Amino acid sequence: MAALVALKREQHQSLYIQEGAENSFASSQHLLNLKIHEVGHAGTSLPVFLMKDPKSGVWRVSAVTSFAMGTNLFVEDNQWQPTFKPLAMQTFPFFLMKAEGEGKGYTVGIDPESNAFSEQSGDTIFTDEGKASQRLMKATQLLEASIEQDIQTYQFGQAINDLGLVKAINLVIHRPDGSQETLQGLCTIDEDKLNALSGEQLKSLSDKGYLAPMYAILMSIYQLNSLIRRNNLDQRFNTISEIKIAVNSGNSFS
Repeated sequence: MAALVALKREQHQSLYIQEGAENSFASSQHLLNLKIHEVGHAGTSLPVFLMKDPKSGVWRVSAVTSFAMGTNLFVEDNQWQPTFKPLAMQTFPFFLMKAEGEGKGYTVGIDPESNAFSEQSGDTIFTDEGKASQRLMKATQLLEASIEQDIQTYQFGQAINDLGLVKAINLVIHRPDGSQETLQGLCTIDEDKLNALSGEQLKSLSDKGYLAPMYAILMSIYQLNSLIRRNNLDQRFNTISEIKIAVNSGNSFS
């Protein structure tokens, strides 16, 4: 993605949003980042894992949508299949960016060169009167709320890391011909350590609203079965016979 620019009526009045732009965007995303409040809904359709950003060291919560980079098994004929739609798709092609000037806060940014936009047809960004369209207003509200949600997601990651509840795993993909492929970099909740917490620790997690998404992450791992079925129905990909989950004991986190 090119560098974002601040969305301005004077410069971008003529732009339209292509129909299904958010689905086209998602179709090339094998991972979709989630906010902590989305995990419960996401886990009913998608396998959800924790990942540590190698640059910032911040814990991310992401839904896995494919076993191959740059693809998404949940977009068919440019239509998103699950009933749950991640916030990252709902706000696309708008993004939150730092406003110009020190202490200016945040503003809505776009990549005007993106294929999401057209100058011929689609959903309007601004009305003929120069006011924000309904779509832009909704996206702006969601983006503004996401600032606090990002903080909550960051705090969630820090809390489970501090309690030693992050477990690094590998997904070992087995093919019918006997070949194997290992996907690394994924983490989940260490259920044994979670169950070993004191009543006071569990209450603290519950009071912060962390227990529900933790259990949702654990349960979502069964959605790998759905992902395997989708993979095996798609002729672009090699058939998977099974996936085994192995603990990656070589990873430690701090």
